[in-house]
Amino acid sequence: SGIVALADALNFNGVLKNINLLGNYITVEGVAPLLKLFRERRHMESLCGFKPDQTVANFAGWRLGPADAMLIGADLEFNEVLTSLNLQRNFIRDEGAAAIAEALR
Repeated sequence: SGIVALADALNFNGVLKNINLLGNYITVEGVAPLLKLFRERRHMESLCGFKPDQTVANFAGWRLGPADAMLIGADLEFNEVLTSLNLQRNFIRDEGAAAIAEALR
């Protein structure tokens, strides 16, 4: 699939550090290879477009789904500077909320 091909390409590319994959209608199942890559190969800084010094992220009304929230959760696991995250008016559902909650622990 396209997501597997993207994960493979990102695995071999050591230059790209920041990519924003939010809002691309990735499925919960499809996001798994990206999350695995991000957690194992720490050359990537963000799958959501977070800048290293970014303290505020406003995704209100972006129509994000559960897989988007899982990407945000993965970013939050390694982000030490973000202090404000707005997810109003999205569709993250229980799966996405659980991924973000787990990252914040």
